[in-house]
Formats: sequence, C-alpha cells, structure tokens
Amino acid sequence: MHRMQPGLSGIMPETNGGFGDIEKIMKVYHELEIGALQQPFLEINQHLGAGAVSFREPMWRDEP
Repeated sequence: MHRMQPGLSGIMPETNGGFGDIEKIMKVYHELEIGALQQPFLEINQHLGAGAVSFREPMWRDEP
C-alpha cells in the first residue's frame, strides 16, 4: 500500500530489532494517512448538504 509501514502489511523484519510498537504505528498511520484519504469523501457532505458519508473512529486496545 501507499506509504504503509512494513509491520502493518505483515512483512517480517530482517533484524532482531523488529519494527517497534505496532499499536503506536497503527495510530500514527491512521492519523496521518487514513485521515488524509478520508477528507475528500467527507467533502461530499458539504456538496450534498447532508451527512451522506461518515467514518467511525477506530477503537484502540488500550482505550476503554
């Protein structure tokens, strides 16, 4: 995928260090990449004058 971290796509690390905390990587990826991809779809609502398109916020494991 476009600018996806290797750990999110299931690629095995070549070193023993790994890719780091996968949950932190998921949160940052969602904030920086997914949010930007969703924005054009949310602009449809402005043109239609209604809430035709919406997205749910992800529920992360460490949040209640």
